[in-house]
Amino acid sequence: MKKLILFCSVLPFLKLSGQVIFCPPGAEWHYEFTNGIFSPFERINEKIYYYGDSISGAETFKILSHNKFFRQCNMSSPAPTLIKQKGDTIYFKNGRTQNSWQILYNFACAVGQSWQTTVLQKNGNPITYTYVVDSVAYVIINGFTLKRLKVSDPVSGSIYITERFGSAQFLFNYNNSGIGGCDGDYFQSFLCYTDNSFGTKVFGAKPCDYSNLTGVSTLYLKGIEILVYPNPTSGQLHLCLAGVKTEKITVIITNALGQNVFSLNSVEQSQEIDLSGLATGIYFLKFQDNSEQKIFRIIKE
Repeated sequence: MKKLILFCSVLPFLKLSGQVIFCPPGAEWHYEFTNGIFSPFERINEKIYYYGDSISGAETFKILSHNKFFRQCNMSSPAPTLIKQKGDTIYFKNGRTQNSWQILYNFACAVGQSWQTTVLQKNGNPITYTYVVDSVAYVIINGFTLKRLKVSDPVSGSIYITERFGSAQFLFNYNNSGIGGCDGDYFQSFLCYTDNSFGTKVFGAKPCDYSNLTGVSTLYLKGIEILVYPNPTSGQLHLCLAGVKTEKITVIITNALGQNVFSLNSVEQSQEIDLSGLATGIYFLKFQDNSEQKIFRIIKE
């Protein structure tokens, strides 16, 4: 006998008293991933955070900044993501949803009900996930009463989804299964959640800022946080940009004589540069947009 799945109705304009706001001011999620180049024992901290608001007509959307969208094989960044909330339903929109609104979570669902979400894999093919609610409970964390759904998850099998935190796995709990294997870049654990009114909830023994990558350099350009690692490097140099780019950012690497040895017209939010062909020594990495530039030193071993 086939199992009957009841889809949860969505009431776009329902306003509930005591409704838990998703992604309030100061919201940040921290996750542990394996690094895509180094050994599986190297870890990188993936931060998703509430960057600001976007207004379209009469609606105001929240902007989430992040570098990863899938639980694995993130070959390029889909960020930013727009978030909106209608009643107890959380919607999101980015390039992976073909810029259409999809349901991220539906806390209005009762036991036996479900919701569906369609996203594009890296090969361009859409995949639809169905999340069926198995149980509903309430938990008290940091003095806040939060609804918790246990759902049958096509990625994890069974998983808890809690108001404020979202999935107990990655916030965007989707697999990039359309490209074959990849070297590393796998979700490991949910480190912590924090926002201005709730405070911080750490989910394990590791702190929010946990990462065992060494030689990470940080600079800022027009509000964009840029991570460069490892430094020194013997070959691959990794660039991660956290924030919303409004202008094209170029990258130039020069040697100690001021000669250009590498240039990139537009850097993505996740980028790798191969320096293995350069001689050992000191080089200068320059990020610039139309009106500002930042330069710092890197060492090629």
